[in-house]
Amino acid sequence: MGVWKKALSFYLKSFLFTWIWWLLPVLTGTRPITGKLFLALGGAMPLLTVLISLDGNRERKRFLIRCVDFKRISVSGYLIIIFLFPLSNLVALLLYTGGEFSNHLTQISSFVQNPVSLIPFLLFMLLFGPLTEEPAWRGYVPDLVREKVSFWQMSVISALFWALWHLPLFFMEGSYQQRTADAGFICLLTYVAAFFPHAILMIRFYDRYRGSVLSAILIHWSANTWGELLGIPEEAKIWRTVIEAVVVTILIVIDTIKEKNGKTERKSKRSPGEIQRPV
Repeated sequence: MGVWKKALSFYLKSFLFTWIWWLLPVLTGTRPITGKLFLALGGAMPLLTVLISLDGNRERKRFLIRCVDFKRISVSGYLIIIFLFPLSNLVALLLYTGGEFSNHLTQISSFVQNPVSLIPFLLFMLLFGPLTEEPAWRGYVPDLVREKVSFWQMSVISALFWALWHLPLFFMEGSYQQRTADAGFICLLTYVAAFFPHAILMIRFYDRYRGSVLSAILIHWSANTWGELLGIPEEAKIWRTVIEAVVVTILIVIDTIKEKNGKTERKSKRSPGEIQRPV
């Protein structure tokens, strides 16, 4: 089977396994509390599909190492992951509120008062989304087709399928996606557009850090966590998406210039059997 057929087959299986769980509460009118169980089960399907699709325990082990290997990522990569998303949310709030955004910090205030409650929150934000999605979208699929396409083509493919995968959630009662759609067309468009700068940054890190899956998990985790912590309203998210798109574009341009001048921080040491990804 060719790599494109294999990639498409993987996407179809991931979508099918997920959408079965997500469409059950939509079609049966299940209450939101039960729907959350279906939401979690469906969200886990991309990771399960990866584990099923990998050939043998040895390949699974090598793949899973890339999901936890923090040494692949450079210091500058970690700095981008740590600071990009809190800053983009804060600047978006400043632009939207004119500087009066203290009422959007209630979530952070509650964690300051009860720091222990931050632990289950962070674990939840890690498990539901980053840990179950990124091994598929920024791991297994790029492994198959990255060498067949340019960096920008891979980024667009990654973002489009990632966005499309969420489609049933727009019809699930009580879901974030349904609330976003109810907020209006601009909010819906902003939601879809936000997938692109994130996917672009993740694929760049995939290339830069020898197929690092952990980098994508951390980017996804940071983006989701700070969005929740700062309670940014739907109408302000257009600012956040524009800011992130501009910053990511600047980072890519700088990285490309450095690469042409031979000054990149590419982790060039390869594991046995690994191949250098084209930019």
